[in-house]
Order: sequence, then C-alpha cells, then structure tokens
Amino acid sequence: MKKLRLSLLKHILFFAVLIGGAVPPKPAMAGPWCCMVCPMMCCNPGATNGFITQAFNNYRNNFIMNSFYRNQFEQQGLKPMADDIRAAAVGAGMMIGAFLDGSAVNMAQATMQSLNAETIKDFHVSDQICRFGTLSKSLARSESMLETQQAVFSARAMARNAGREFSSGAAGRGRDNYERLKNFVSYYCDNSDNDMGLSGLCIPVGNATETRNIEYNRDIDYTRAMEESPTLNIDVTDNVLTRDENTVFNLFSYLYGHTQDSSRLSGTSISEFSGSIEKYVESRSVIARRAVAQNSFSKMMAMRSSGSGASHGFMNLFLIRQLGLPSQEADKYTTAWNPGPKVAGYDDSKKPSYYAQMDILAKRIYQDPEFYVNLMDTKANVKRISASMEAIDLAQTRDMYEAVSRSEMLMALLLDMEARKQVDENYGKFSEVRQ
Repeated sequence: MKKLRLSLLKHILFFAVLIGGAVPPKPAMAGPWCCMVCPMMCCNPGATNGFITQAFNNYRNNFIMNSFYRNQFEQQGLKPMADDIRAAAVGAGMMIGAFLDGSAVNMAQATMQSLNAETIKDFHVSDQICRFGTLSKSLARSESMLETQQAVFSARAMARNAGREFSSGAAGRGRDNYERLKNFVSYYCDNSDNDMGLSGLCIPVGNATETRNIEYNRDIDYTRAMEESPTLNIDVTDNVLTRDENTVFNLFSYLYGHTQDSSRLSGTSISEFSGSIEKYVESRSVIARRAVAQNSFSKMMAMRSSGSGASHGFMNLFLIRQLGLPSQEADKYTTAWNPGPKVAGYDDSKKPSYYAQMDILAKRIYQDPEFYVNLMDTKANVKRISASMEAIDLAQTRDMYEAVSRSEMLMALLLDMEARKQVDENYGKFSEVRQ
C-alpha cells in the first residue's frame, strides 16, 4: 500500500510538471524559458500538444487502467468483491431453496401421515357394524321361506273350505268337527275345565298318553299359540307334523270356517235341485271372502315359522352376551325350545324365524347399552351404523306397508259385506212391492 501511494504521488507530480509546461509564460520570458526547459516543445507548439496528449494517454493506460483499475481495483477489488457477493447470493438462494424443499417434504409427509391415520381410523370397523351384518345374515332367504310357508297355509285353508279330497272338510261339517274333537281329546283337553266335567272325555290323569299341561287349550288360545315365542316349530315344507303346526291348524279351523257345509254338493245335485246353482255360487263367495281374512293369519304364522337359520349362532350369542338372557331362554326365543318332556319329531326345535330376526334387528339391538356406547366412534363408523339402521328401517317399513295393504283389503271386504246386506234388504222390499 505504501508503494502504491508513492507511485501515485510521482505520477501526480509528473502530471503537474506537464501542465505547468503547457501554460504559456509572460511574453517577455516565453521564448528563452521555454527553450531552456524543453527546446523541442517550445520551438514546435504542435509537437508540444501531441506530446502532452501522448503522455496523458500513456498515464491513463499504464497507471489508471492497467496499474490501478485492472491490477488493483478490478483484480484485487471488484472481482473478489463480486465473487463474494455472488457466492453470498447463491449461498442464500441455496439455503432458501433447501428450506423450501424441507418445508415441502415436511408438508407432504404430514399430509401422508394424516391421510394414513384417517384411513386407518375410517376403515377400522366397529363391532356394531359387524353385529348388524351377522344378525341380518340370510334375512332375504328367511323372507323367501316365509312366502312359501304362507302359500302352503293358504292352500290348506282353501282345501278345507272348498271340501277338497282328503281334507278334513271333504265330507262336510261332520267329518271336520270329528277331526277337531279328536285333536282336542288327544292334545288339548284339560280335565279341570267345565268344573272338572271333562273327566269322561279327556284322557285320565296319570295315563301315559295324558295331555301335557304345556298344551292345555292351546288350540283356542291365540296368545299361547302365536304370541308366546317369536319362533314356532313350524315348517310345512317337510312331512313331519310338529306341536306348533298342529296347534295353529286347529286354531285356524276354529277362527275361520268354523261351521262348514253340512254336506258337499255334487255335480248332479247342482243341476237337479232348484236354486242349487245360486247356493253353490253363494258358497264360493263366502269362501273367497273368508280367504281374504285367512290371508292375514297365514302371514302371521309364516313370519314365525322356521327360517334359514344362518344367523342362529349369532342371535343366541347376542341374546346371552349382550342382553343377559339365560341360554335356555335364548333357545326358546330363537328355536321354539320346549322345557318339558319332548316327543321325537313332534317337539323338534326349528331355526330362527324371520320375525325373530327382524325383532332383534329392529328392537332388541337398541336395548343393549353398548349400542349407544359404540356411537361414540369415528364419523365414518357412525355413518355406517346410520346406513344399517336405515336399511333395517326400510325392511320394516315394507312389512308395515304390506300389513296396511292387508288391512285395507279387509276394510274393503267389510264395506262390501255391509253393502250386500243393504242390497239384499232392498231387493226383498222390491220383491214384496212387485207381489
């Protein structure tokens, strides 16, 4: 640095000398002084100016541009400074980019972890969803079996009322009453009835074939025959007569078509006797109206008949574990279990009915406190539970719709019967007027 200062000072002094020589002296001394100092310049002014210009250019190129600017300022000043600034700027940009990359990676990882956690949470199905699924297993098949049972019940009732061959009403009222009395003595007779007046009719007490107390008067007791259990040991698609089948068939006969025709009309009697055609048509009209009423009872029996049984184990497990029923009560609920002595075939347990399955899905499952505890779950599981409840509600609403349709049909039939009475009265009055 000290050498730089000395060099700069020398150049400044040299430049001052040059400037001083270029200034014209006083006229009196111009010639001699100039010639003494620099004879070449004083004697030739043009050469003087060229010399000064050349000296200035040399000074600028050698000192200002080469020595000071390029060597000192550019090489040792600006360039390193520019390098430092560039390096600092690039380093800062790299650091900012690294921060942005790190932030993006962290945000992506956080998003992935959040979605992963939500997926695990949403797809972790609760026990309640599984319970809906297992308890409703093969519900459609049970409903299909229900429709088959209903058709068989209706066909049997039609055969009895129409006097079809081999039915209890084939020969008329006498044979039908005899069949019912025989069933009453064999299965439903209670010695204590009629003030102990049935001892001569019922099987004596202590006899091996005495009527079991579980069946006393069940042929006329709707509550014990139908409402005692949601599942009855009924399956009319097989060839085995069971306790509940025998009971409901006899109850059916007492409720509908209790009084059959005294005798059946033959083809010859219809054509030979006056008014026989009108009587037969009227008889068929009664059978048709009775069939409408019988259909409701057939539907109720079919709903409690044996179902598919695919959810039997789950239903028992739910009743025992969730509702706290004893195992025997659970079996009675689902399979028409008989606590007393059993007769092979006659007392065989059946599979849970459609009615029992729907009773659990639409009612019993909400009597379990754990159901409401399971609602404190993820939003996805709560939505799944809601969807399951809506599905069960739709099935129940459909059953209610069918029940209302049957009620409307019965109401329409009652109105028609009342209208027939009025028509008959008016027709009788009109006949009297004509006579």
